[in-house]
Amino acid sequence: MLILKNMMYYALIIAISLIIGFIHGVYIEPSFNILLSWILIGAWIAFTLKIFEQTRKYREYNSPHNTAFFILGPPFIGIFFTIWSSFTGLLGENLLSDPYVSLSYWSVIFGLPYLLYSMISQYNMFNKYVNVYFGTRAINARSFGFFCAISNFIVIIGYWIFLSSYTQSGFDTLLSPLYFQYDLLLIFTLIIFGILIIVPGIFGRRTSSIPRITSDYITDRTRRINETIRPPARRRQYSTVPPPRQRSRTTSTQQRTRRATPARTTARSRTTTSSKSQKPKSISNYAKLKPKGLNLTLEDFKCIFCFELPKLPADKGRGIILCPKCKYPAHADEFRDWLRESSLCSRCDAPISSSYARNPKVIPVNEYLKVIKMFANK
Repeated sequence: MLILKNMMYYALIIAISLIIGFIHGVYIEPSFNILLSWILIGAWIAFTLKIFEQTRKYREYNSPHNTAFFILGPPFIGIFFTIWSSFTGLLGENLLSDPYVSLSYWSVIFGLPYLLYSMISQYNMFNKYVNVYFGTRAINARSFGFFCAISNFIVIIGYWIFLSSYTQSGFDTLLSPLYFQYDLLLIFTLIIFGILIIVPGIFGRRTSSIPRITSDYITDRTRRINETIRPPARRRQYSTVPPPRQRSRTTSTQQRTRRATPARTTARSRTTTSSKSQKPKSISNYAKLKPKGLNLTLEDFKCIFCFELPKLPADKGRGIILCPKCKYPAHADEFRDWLRESSLCSRCDAPISSSYARNPKVIPVNEYLKVIKMFANK
C-alpha cells in the first residue's frame, strides 16, 4: 500500500512537469527540447525524493549504500543530465567564454550533485564496501568498481565522439543539440575517476574497521564472553514462614489491620496490585527473537560485540541482527563488520550461511527493546 502511494506521488510530480512543459514548450516558446527538458526535471525531482527515501531507510539500520540503486543510479543521472545541457533550452547558456569548453546552470544544478555522489560511491567500492548487492545476489565491490569506472569513461568519450561526428555531418533532426562543446563537469569527472582507478583502485588497500582475527584476539573475546554470560551467584533462600514465636504475633497484627481497613482501601489495593501484575503488550514472535537458553538473564540480551544492552536514543539509527543458530543479538553494523573476517558466529561458533550474511533480517532497536521488556516482566 505504501509503495503504491509513493508511486502515485512520483507520477503526480511527473504529470505536473509534463503540463508545465506542454504550456512552455508548445504555446509560449515552441520547442521539443524545452518540452522534454521539463519532463526530465520532473523525473529528476522524483528520483531525488526516492534517493532521500532510501537513504532514510538505510540510515535507520545503519547500513552502507552498497546496493545497485545507489551505485548505478546517481552516475547515470549525473552524466545524462550533464550531457543534456547541450540540448536543453532551459538554463543552458554557456557561462564560460571559451569556445571549446562549456558550463551551464543546467549541468551545475542537475548534474553536479549526482556526479559528486557517484565519485564518493566509486571511492567506497575501492576502499570500504566488500560487496555490491543486486537484490540477494552479491558481487565483489572492487571488481564492480573497475567495471563502473571504465563504463563511465566509455560513455563520456563515446558521447563526445558521436556528437562531434554528428555536428560535422550537418544532419538536422527533431532532437538536435543546440551547440557542441566539451562540458567542464564531464572533464572533471573523467579526471577524478582516473585518479580513483589508480590510487585506491590499483594501489590502495581496503581498510577494516575491526582488528584482524588472531589467536590472542579470540582468547580475549572468549574470556569476555564467559565473564558476560556467567550466571549470577544465587542468593541465599530464606523461608517465607515466620518463626513460631512471631507467627501468632504477625497473624494477630494482620487481623487487626484487616478489621481496621475500610472496604474501599482493600478494593483499591486489589486494583493497584492487579494493574501492576499486568503483562505488557506481547509481540507474536517473542519466542523466536529471545536468545536460546534455559537460565537467561538480561546479560544475554547484550550485543555480543560491544557487550551493551540496546537503548534509545543512543542506538537510534542502528538495527539488531540475531545469530540464526543461538539467537544472541548484535548491532547490525558490528555484525556485518565481523562477517568481513569470519563466517562463524562470534558467540556459538555456528557457521553463518552466505545467503543470511548477504541479506540478514534486521530488527529495529525499538522492537527489540519490547522483547527485553517482556523478558524482564516475565
